[in-house]
Amino acid sequence: MSFYLKPPRGIVNLHTLEACVKERLTCYNFLKKQSLEVTHFQYLVEDSSLDRTGHFILRLIACSNTKFKYDFIENEVQLLEIRLCSYDTQDLKLCLKRLLKHTRETLNITTNKSLLQLLAALTRILLFMLKNAYLNHILNDCEGCNLFTIEVPFYFCLPLVAKLEVNLVNGFAEIPCYLWKKLLLSLYRIYLNHVINHMSSNENVAYALEDPRVKEIWKHIQAYNLKNGVGIQPHYGNKIDALNIFEQAKLFPLCMLNLFKVLEKKNRLAHNDRFDLSLYLKGIGMPMSESLKFWEDMYSKEHSTCSRCTHSWQKNEKRYIYGIRHLYGLEGSRKNYQCRSCTYLQTRVLGPRDEGGCPFKQFDDINLRNLLKSDFPINSQELEAIIIARNSEPVEACRMFLKTVYNLTTCRESERNFTFMSPVDYYLQLNKELIGREDRKSKKV
Repeated sequence: MSFYLKPPRGIVNLHTLEACVKERLTCYNFLKKQSLEVTHFQYLVEDSSLDRTGHFILRLIACSNTKFKYDFIENEVQLLEIRLCSYDTQDLKLCLKRLLKHTRETLNITTNKSLLQLLAALTRILLFMLKNAYLNHILNDCEGCNLFTIEVPFYFCLPLVAKLEVNLVNGFAEIPCYLWKKLLLSLYRIYLNHVINHMSSNENVAYALEDPRVKEIWKHIQAYNLKNGVGIQPHYGNKIDALNIFEQAKLFPLCMLNLFKVLEKKNRLAHNDRFDLSLYLKGIGMPMSESLKFWEDMYSKEHSTCSRCTHSWQKNEKRYIYGIRHLYGLEGSRKNYQCRSCTYLQTRVLGPRDEGGCPFKQFDDINLRNLLKSDFPINSQELEAIIIARNSEPVEACRMFLKTVYNLTTCRESERNFTFMSPVDYYLQLNKELIGREDRKSKKV
């Protein structure tokens, strides 16, 4: 097991360097398909110089690209998880000893206060895990067992705290033995986030990124990003159809993104929620013909067991077609319905069947955090700032979320002060800003 605390030593020729990077990116692709056997990769032999070379080059590039940074961290954590699952008792003991040695060596030379705290905590955890009784126990089916517990400062295992998997006592989380893997993965994730953020402000890193050899490797990262759809492309024009709606959903305000995700999961929505989402799609440019295709596709699927709506397009086709035509002003009173305002969604009284409304106003902190993190690699500082803002002003929290989506999409800080009164305003302003940025870039070229 390697946390990659120490960089590789020695000389590596450019051809081998590129091979290390390419193979690691190939590994990431296998991780996304969940069909990986690490032994098939010659440059991923754990803690070898070439393994560390590939990791540190990609870590260097992650410093300059926010989109790739989060993808890099997720893949590295997943790779560590696969390695942890492959160990027997002897392998785990050797790897823990090696990690303890590297941790102590790094602890003696680092001056960063936050990193010192993390490494000190990691040292205590490793010393406890290396006890023979603990080591033998965790690899012998201790599922659900809490015979041994490790006390860790709660901020080093926030995912476990958020899911209520551990007890908190005086600011410390009590980690039962069956969660040992999750504990190590949490610490590794925090470590990677910390060192990448710290590296981003280092002048030497900036010089290294200007090296022609690193720039050449950056081309492989760009190809990887393009292949895996990292980032979001703005939608040009005002037509949203039944196909591009799934990509464009990433630009939706959180209220509509929530309804869209519920619909994807259950293939059904409560009546009021379906009404709100239909009006929103109409407002952002979806023609009636495409709206009919979209709802027919979703409601022709089998509803989930947890869905409270059991109607289907096959049995209620005329009813649904009439409802959609009515929203577009082609039936009934022929009124031109508009998307509900932010004020309405914030003050709406939700019934037991409803899942809509404004998440910044009506969700509790845990559900709001989960929704915010489900599609966006928001860092903990931005996330907490949004949570704090929503307690006093939901619209301000939504505005912060919009800027975060813009920043993650463009890797630039937005200088515009967005103002909106409805979910449609939110989407159109964000999309317009992204299109404007793309147009400005193309003119420069």
